[in-house]
Amino acid sequence: MRCLIDSPLTVAFVTVATCSFLVADDWKPEKLPRSIPPEMFKVDPSLEVTVWASTPFLFNPTNMDIDHAGRIWVAEGVNYRGRNGTRPDGDRIAVLQDTDGDGKCDSSHTFVQETGLIAPLGVAVFDNVVYLSQPPALLAYTDIDRDLKFDPAVDKREVILTGFNAINHDHGLHSLVSGPDGKFHFNNSNLSLKNALPLVIQSAGGITQLVPKDRIEKKNEFQRSLMYDPAALGLKAQDIADIAAFLESYR
Repeated sequence: MRCLIDSPLTVAFVTVATCSFLVADDWKPEKLPRSIPPEMFKVDPSLEVTVWASTPFLFNPTNMDIDHAGRIWVAEGVNYRGRNGTRPDGDRIAVLQDTDGDGKCDSSHTFVQETGLIAPLGVAVFDNVVYLSQPPALLAYTDIDRDLKFDPAVDKREVILTGFNAINHDHGLHSLVSGPDGKFHFNNSNLSLKNALPLVIQSAGGITQLVPKDRIEKKNEFQRSLMYDPAALGLKAQDIADIAAFLESYR
C-alpha cells in the first residue's frame, strides 16, 4: 500500500474488519484526520469493508508490511515535502497489533523514529530485520533482542544500498519486497544515473534492475520517470521496445 498526502492528515487502513488508540511520542496533528467512509467502496457482495485502524494508531501511512505474527508495520510520512519539520522528532515506523483477536487494531507503538527519517516510502519485515526505503539509502534495522523496539545500544542499523539520488526523495526508492528467488524487488524513478553505484536502470513499468557499470556501453539521463506517459517524454513505441530489449539483454 502506498499513500502520500501533502498534509499531516491521515487515511485509514481499510481492510476486512475498527480501531482505537496509539501510544507514541507526544506529537499530535493540528487538524483532525479525514477518512474515506467504507460504504464508498464497491466490492463483491461476499466481501465486507470496514476500518481496521485509524489515527491515533498511525499518521499519514506511506507503506506497510505484515509479519509472521500478523502485526502490521507502518511507514509514516508526516514530514512529507513542504510539511518537513511538522514532526520535529522525525517520521517513524509504527507496529500495529490486534492483541485480543477480535479483528480490530487495539495496540500501536513506535519501532524506530529518527530525525533523518523523512516520509520513508517502503518497509519490509523479514523475521527480526526491518528494511526501510529512505532515499538516498536502503536501511536495515536488526532487532537483536526481538522486543519490537529499535535500541541503538543493543540493535543494529545498516546502510544496505545508497545512491538513489532523485529530484525529490519521493521520486526515488520506494517499496521493497522479496521474491521466491531470494532477490529484493523495489521501485525507483527520476534517478540521477551519473551518481548511482551500481548503475540503476528502470523499466517502463517502474521495476528497478541493478546493472554493473562495466556492462554499460551507453546511457542517457532521463529527468522524468518512465512511469509517465511515454508520449510526454517524446518516446515512441519503438523507443519503448528498444528499452525493453536493452533491459532483457542484461538479465
